[in-house]
Amino acid sequence: MDDGGQKAGVLRRRGVLNPHPERITDEEFLSSEFFDVRDLIQVKYEMVRRVQRQSLPVSSVAKAFGFSRTAYYEAQSALEQGGLPGLLPQRPGPRRAHKLSDEVVDFLQEAGSLPAPQLSVDAFDVNGVAFTTAIAVTVSRPAIAPG
Repeated sequence: MDDGGQKAGVLRRRGVLNPHPERITDEEFLSSEFFDVRDLIQVKYEMVRRVQRQSLPVSSVAKAFGFSRTAYYEAQSALEQGGLPGLLPQRPGPRRAHKLSDEVVDFLQEAGSLPAPQLSVDAFDVNGVAFTTAIAVTVSRPAIAPG
């Protein structure tokens, strides 16, 4: 295989390094040269496959692979919905557009004469939208035309 460090580095950079390989107790997984306890994708895939192919109880298989029942069901769902790529970690951050609505922008532009901290509080109280003071100031102040 490899010296251990190179593959672990690649797995870490890709966000799929198993943080707890020592929790795996499944003898079949541990005794195979093919499987790698450090590869989180491989561990999760084999955990789900083991339950489906061998009709073993979820709780015992999840424990043998170092996971909770909840983690098993999340992995199972990810596989069903996205195949093997579904097991890849999702990027952090918003999953959809999150720009300010026209209503909030209009309110901020109308309230442009308020001091920034008051503007942020008023906008939150009036519109039920939380945003930073910097956004409130940026939206409420008209841009200065170049030149």
